[in-house]
Amino acid sequence: NSFCTLLRKQTTMATVHDAKQILFQDSLADVVRQMRNSRKGEQETIQEALADIRSELKSPAQHVKVTAVVKLTYFAMLGYSGEHGAFNIIEVMADPHFQNKRAGYIAAAVILNESSPVLPLCTALLKKDMMSHNQYEVGLALYTLSSVCTPDLARDLVSDVVGLLNNPRPSIRKKAVLCLYKIFLQFPEALRPTYPLLKEKLEDSSEKSDSDPAVRGAVVNVLCELARRNPGNFLNLVPAFYNLLSSIHNNWTLIKVVKVFGYFAPLEPRLGKKLVDPLTNIITTSHAKSVQYECILAVANGMSKVSSLTKVAVERMKVFAEDRDANLKYLGLDAMSRILKDAPKHLADQRQTVLNCLSDRDPTIRDKALAILQGMVTKKNLVASVNAMFDNIHLVPVDEDWSNRVVKTIIDTVTEDDYANVTDFEWYLAVLM
Repeated sequence: NSFCTLLRKQTTMATVHDAKQILFQDSLADVVRQMRNSRKGEQETIQEALADIRSELKSPAQHVKVTAVVKLTYFAMLGYSGEHGAFNIIEVMADPHFQNKRAGYIAAAVILNESSPVLPLCTALLKKDMMSHNQYEVGLALYTLSSVCTPDLARDLVSDVVGLLNNPRPSIRKKAVLCLYKIFLQFPEALRPTYPLLKEKLEDSSEKSDSDPAVRGAVVNVLCELARRNPGNFLNLVPAFYNLLSSIHNNWTLIKVVKVFGYFAPLEPRLGKKLVDPLTNIITTSHAKSVQYECILAVANGMSKVSSLTKVAVERMKVFAEDRDANLKYLGLDAMSRILKDAPKHLADQRQTVLNCLSDRDPTIRDKALAILQGMVTKKNLVASVNAMFDNIHLVPVDEDWSNRVVKTIIDTVTEDDYANVTDFEWYLAVLM
């Protein structure tokens, strides 16, 4: 009798506790408000909220559990661990109501990671939601898989993601393409059979070419990232990417394509000459500074041996270096410093532009200009270059660090190769004095 009485009391207490949670549970907005207005201190309020969340995750009421998962996600974004609720997150992910399912999927993307022991339980759920007729459920599954992808999940779900490449909705095709990148990183064996399917989406002659610009942009992004990691394996993309140079109207996608040609050019010497016309056209006609810069950077990094293209790029570098905007000025000088290594002769006419930057108010611009000027020194212009450095040794207001750097640069420049460029030591002694 005493055992039955005790059991009834515990059951009654549990029922009352569950009822309190259902009726008086704090929402996320309530918790944030309490944190702002609490007199106890933020940390103490947070610890109380986390304790409530632990209790609410065990509630038999689904909407209590969902609200607890939402709050757990918020605190995870603040840096608190939410791994203790991993199993409950998966329960919420499986909820048939989309609003609750969305809360579970977002929590999984934020809280779970590759080492989470519950991830194998997600395989069937992700597979099921990828086959859903609700495009938003499919999108959630792809987003979460990209965030928590493991080798096992990648191996088990790659065929489902590949199947979505032919989905009638462009948004789903785009998300599937982007998800494949994470799958390739975790399961490289999937790349070889899938690569032709991605490539043909860019080929206008192919029946499976994708006409949607967002999907094509996603394919370009994935292939460019793969090519960046190992350019030699993707040289057969050159024809498709070459056609894109004149057909892409999205600047960010165009930047990706230009960047990848910068990776390809050193591996294929003939490529630089083929790119003269399209890159020259982009540099001279594009109004986007970002696109212009990526073009001149690609030339500086991999096509500096193509004289005609290098001249166009250097002229654009000059425009950047003479701009009033300090950021653009620095980018122009940075591109010059890159091309200085392989084609210093092309910068000979830009000496005055570099000299003008020695008196700039921005110390990073002065330092970059000083380094470029040092790299441009020859036996013929040594005296003029050192004199120019010396003329800019004093700033107003006084900058002792800058003066010391200029002195050190002068000494390093003159003593290079055991004074190989010095023809008048009396001049040098006068400089030192």
